[in-house]
Amino acid sequence: MSAKKQILPTLILAAMAFGAVAGCVAPGKSAGPRTEVTLAPLFCDHAVLQRDKPVPVWGRAGAGDAITVSFRGQTVRTEAGADGRWTASLPPMSASVQPADLVVQGQSTVTLHDVVVGEVWLCSGQSNMEFMVDDHNFYRARNPEMEVAAANYPLIRQLKVEHTVASAPAETVKTSGWKAATPENVGGFTAVGYFFARDIYHAIGVPIGIIDSPWGGTPVESWMSDEARKSTTLAATIDERWKKSLSEWDPERVARYPADMEAWRKAEQNARATHTKNPLPWPQPPATNDSPYLPGGLYNAMIAPLQPGALRGILWYQGESNTGHSGEYAELFRTMIGSWRSTFRQGDVPFYFVQLANFGD
Repeated sequence: MSAKKQILPTLILAAMAFGAVAGCVAPGKSAGPRTEVTLAPLFCDHAVLQRDKPVPVWGRAGAGDAITVSFRGQTVRTEAGADGRWTASLPPMSASVQPADLVVQGQSTVTLHDVVVGEVWLCSGQSNMEFMVDDHNFYRARNPEMEVAAANYPLIRQLKVEHTVASAPAETVKTSGWKAATPENVGGFTAVGYFFARDIYHAIGVPIGIIDSPWGGTPVESWMSDEARKSTTLAATIDERWKKSLSEWDPERVARYPADMEAWRKAEQNARATHTKNPLPWPQPPATNDSPYLPGGLYNAMIAPLQPGALRGILWYQGESNTGHSGEYAELFRTMIGSWRSTFRQGDVPFYFVQLANFGD
């Protein structure tokens, strides 16, 4: 993979990182005759809600339960469907740095503390977006110690989505919970997202939330819904290529992959420390049903559970993993952008992307 500098407005971007952390979301559960209220993964303590547009809040409860959602003096009511799913929509709100509780009541009550209102950006793609401000064991931004020490931005907050693959759209996904940009936390922030958020914060002075949902080394078709992929002229080609990959990965080769990746990581870490070149080729993930290369697998697991969350826009940094079939990218990427806008249900939200520098030949 490459690590070329690219420019978004007021933003220098870098490349490559790995890792994920566990989160704050649980599926609906029963406690005797009572069904607990649960919320979608965007809704945890310290959340940032999008200003100036309706804010959907959703989750699970008992079938037919009456649900109320209260925040900053506003209360909206809805009812869970026969399957227990419910959605309520808070009316548009102005930005506010003053924290407040968001309270959801059904048969049980869930209270989220320290919730603010500002701008929310979804950050996705491959390792270029996953690259952290300061990963002590792997890649690091320039002057990481200085960046970490200077990170005193309690109103810039990140929600990191855990690496997950699914064969069908999921309702929920594990996350880190919302964390503020402080010296204790900012090293684990997406570098692209953090520097973007910091510049925006200085420009407009409202809370900024970044949802960090990338996975290194992944192709664009993993981030497309099955419906979106099948709407392209390339659907049959992609599906046939995936079937061929599945046939090429025998059980022995699959079992060897973790050791190959660990060896590559150690060699890469040493190469970085000694300013030399990694002698080992990057080991491609196995083609299995839980592979991040599964067409649609990352959309289903890491994007669908976030929809229809209210956003200001999307940041995207990806492309190297499609260079072997670069002639396909224009149609796939255009289709992906349109489908994400459609499924987030907020019209043509801004979609910023990095145009990659030349890669290989």
